[in-house]
Amino acid sequence: MVIPIGGIGTPLAGPPPPEVWPRFQVIKKCVFVMMACVCFQIIASIMLNMSASEVIFAPLNLVLNTVIGIFLLRDDPQVVQIYQFLATTCCSWCSEQCGGGMSCLVTFIACNLIMVVFDVLFNHIISFFIDGFKTLTDGAQQWPNQYFGFAFALYMVAKLGAFLAEIVGSWHGYKAYREAQNSGVTSSGGDWGRSSGGSALSGGTMPLARDQPDAPARESRPAPGFQPFSGGGNRLDSGA
Repeated sequence: MVIPIGGIGTPLAGPPPPEVWPRFQVIKKCVFVMMACVCFQIIASIMLNMSASEVIFAPLNLVLNTVIGIFLLRDDPQVVQIYQFLATTCCSWCSEQCGGGMSCLVTFIACNLIMVVFDVLFNHIISFFIDGFKTLTDGAQQWPNQYFGFAFALYMVAKLGAFLAEIVGSWHGYKAYREAQNSGVTSSGGDWGRSSGGSALSGGTMPLARDQPDAPARESRPAPGFQPFSGGGNRLDSGA
């Protein structure tokens, strides 16, 4: 399942406002957990002798959510280099489509929420965790060797970590979206407006002239060569 990256819902653009930065710090941790879980799942799949298709395609949706999270966090100093690498290489089409930043927030929420719902309803992820932990803790279970036991435990940790990161990331993304709306921040041409305190946000619009009462008034002068109307006319006779 491939979900295109793009802004849906109420349009937002530009870097996140200061009001939602605490939420974005949590989202950043979730994205880093997703990145680690992708690597762990691939390694564990190889160790468990899974087929090549399972190794490649099983974590594909998690990779997609991770990429969307990186584009969402493009203004974070710890993520910007990863974003620039993706935007100039394999994900250049994503950069051309939405550009990243707040325009990817709703997409990030939707993709993570959809994956959680699909895992619960169709992939039976809850029963998978229960059976997996029973297998790990069952004393009668005889592994071929410790190698496979470690690989299965690593695979379980990767699946559980990704599942929790998607839940927490979508929740804090939703809260950040609502807080951005409540703060009165809107998007216009990809620029953030001025904050309530009057200071321009990062990447925001320039202050208008009417916002500066101390600015000198510009003198109004007629255009060069202008001559007032001096022609004659016939006066209407009111008694006619």
